[in-house]
Amino acid sequence: MKNRKAFLFILLAVFIIVVFENIIIGRNSWAENYQIKAYFLTDSAQTGEIVTLRLDFIIPSACKPSPDLSLEGIEKFDVLSKRVVTGGIEIDLLVDQMDRLEIPSLTIICDDNNQKQVRLHSNPASIEVATTINGKPSAALLMPIKEIVSTSIFKKKQILIITATLLLIVLILAACFLYRRFKRNKSIKAEDAEPPHIKALRDIESLAERSLPDKDRIKQFYFRLSEILREYLGKVRTFDALEMTTNEISKFLTDKLDRRLVENLKKIDFIKFADYPTSNSIIKEDIRFAKEYVNLTTPVETINGTGKTKSV
Repeated sequence: MKNRKAFLFILLAVFIIVVFENIIIGRNSWAENYQIKAYFLTDSAQTGEIVTLRLDFIIPSACKPSPDLSLEGIEKFDVLSKRVVTGGIEIDLLVDQMDRLEIPSLTIICDDNNQKQVRLHSNPASIEVATTINGKPSAALLMPIKEIVSTSIFKKKQILIITATLLLIVLILAACFLYRRFKRNKSIKAEDAEPPHIKALRDIESLAERSLPDKDRIKQFYFRLSEILREYLGKVRTFDALEMTTNEISKFLTDKLDRRLVENLKKIDFIKFADYPTSNSIIKEDIRFAKEYVNLTTPVETINGTGKTKSV
């Protein structure tokens, strides 16, 4: 009986020693081969999903990852992001494999307490992938990807089209501007070629042919009559009467008929700016005097080419 108990005791002791050694050896083996534990936070995934790979630091715990999170062995995988978390690192990966996503042993570069770089290794990790392809994924044929066409070509074409359109618009606007300017210059030249007394008489006749102005249109009538006379006076006396006041015009004129015109222009100024009273008979008299002044001061050059004007 005692022998049986001793045998059982010895057997139990051997068992405990074996188990303990296996644990110690196992831990030492892990410590020797892998200092980082790698595993996925989910058991399975589908193609196209994003999964997180967790790397837990086991030993030495004092090591810190390098600032740029340098990892070796994960270059061929689609890494979306890397971040340091408590006790380790998390890596977001895009599942682009079929059947199984297998991550090999990774090498992580860390800094120890002495600010020296050390290289730590992780165990391999894998995850089952449930593909969305019907049938056996291994039998599926991967079609070649067509060459990507750069959108910069289309952008350049669009820029060229827009630039050409804007240039065409600018050219059209410039052509319209030049055409209108040409017509205006042509009209001005035609007017300049016309003898001043003929233009003045025609303008006075056109003004007189209108019905006599009512009270509200009297100022408008005299503004136009003053403009006709000043324009004619400036051409036959060769100074810019249109841009002068009546007092300034008077300094250039000494002829008796011209002085009568100045007095008439002063009266017109009173009507334009001071509501000077007038009547139909006065309006008719002002039209008659305007025609008379033009006829009496018609340039002689229209008759014999002397370049002089009549004077009274």
